[in-house]
Amino acid sequence: MHICILNISTSGGSINIHHKPAQERFMDLLVPLLPKSDWATINCLEDDLTFNINEYDAYLITGGK
Repeated sequence: MHICILNISTSGGSINIHHKPAQERFMDLLVPLLPKSDWATINCLEDDLTFNINEYDAYLITGGK
């Protein structure tokens, strides 16, 4: 299974200096449950969004407030 985490927050800032970014927390939680999955993270505010939607089997959206 190919899973993509769509992150909708910026990578910089000191607001979460004591916590991992949301996409890392989700991967820490889900990778043990889905050990055969391939993971990718796309930062929707900073990365190129021109990809084929069919590249991934599932999407997880995180980082919003």
